[in-house]
Amino acid sequence: MTTAQMPAKRRRSREQTRQRLLDAALQIFARNGFERATVDEIVREAGFSKGAFYVHFESKEDLFWEIFRQRIEARKETLWQAIEPNIGVAESQRLLLEAFFDAPGVEPLGPAVYYEFLAHAMRNEMVRARLAEFYAGWHDFVVDALKLGRERNIIRDDVDISLQASALMATYEGALIQSELAPEHLRLSGRVNEFSELLADWLVRR
Repeated sequence: MTTAQMPAKRRRSREQTRQRLLDAALQIFARNGFERATVDEIVREAGFSKGAFYVHFESKEDLFWEIFRQRIEARKETLWQAIEPNIGVAESQRLLLEAFFDAPGVEPLGPAVYYEFLAHAMRNEMVRARLAEFYAGWHDFVVDALKLGRERNIIRDDVDISLQASALMATYEGALIQSELAPEHLRLSGRVNEFSELLADWLVRR
């Protein structure tokens, strides 16, 4: 029986079990790091058996990538909401930046797990290769968003669009790290309006 063929109540229970395992893993990865985390710890945190774990995930690595995939999808949704045609570029940048900077408040463990993804990739060639695939997909998504802006004659088209996407991604990722580590008076999270205008000045068609 496929998931789609299951009775609705059973399907909801299955989805809830899966999400509880993901939430528990988020806690464990943030606290102990990926390499030190074990399936036993994850199921204990979630309140399930190892059997329940393997119904949903093949391995700790499989679960790790599902957490990462969910975060990318959330970022994509935020991006599409911020590029509505009835708002300006500076406003869309402000909405995006606020979503990025507010993320740690909504999900306090998010940054710690994100940095754990990066650290794990730096130590493992296979993980780095797979992370590169995710990154390339995210880059393509940003390129598509910029193309939409160009079609609306809003986003400048005198810059290579791939470079434009990479620069934006690096800016946001760097700003997120800076908002966690820099002295408070230097954090861009406290100057979102000015930062948004600066990005808009670079992005807008003249």
